[in-house]
Amino acid sequence: MNPENRILDLGLQLPTPPNPIANYLPYVKTNNLIFLSGCGPANDINGNELKGKIGKDINSRDGYKIARLAGLNLIARLKTSIRDLNNIKSIVKLLIMINATPGFTNHSEVANGCSDLLLEVFGEKAKHSRSAIGLNSLPNSIPVEIEMIVKI
Repeated sequence: MNPENRILDLGLQLPTPPNPIANYLPYVKTNNLIFLSGCGPANDINGNELKGKIGKDINSRDGYKIARLAGLNLIARLKTSIRDLNNIKSIVKLLIMINATPGFTNHSEVANGCSDLLLEVFGEKAKHSRSAIGLNSLPNSIPVEIEMIVKI
């Protein structure tokens, strides 16, 4: 399975990877691992900024779509770091941070947006461990931020 062909087959296009908004690197390579810094969804398909709290401003179903967009940004950042997505051996770990209301409990449902996308693009290589946590806030009021560790 060629990941870049799968992206096209899914009707998706890799965006320009987002630049860091502070003093950090977008990724760090060490031996055969790449640690991707937290990445949000940037803008929706209409170019609108995605901001808000899941459980108040955004429902779980839309949170899933937002996590999927964040996952697409992570794939774009990953491609920048290794040039060829065929060099991926496995997606090791995701940390999904959700800007959620105190009573929100559907973290896994939102996190599946990114996990499902990775499985669709990379197949079995994308089976990963993950943590999905709710936080009181995220930078610039983004609804979801995701970190990823990848073995190449």
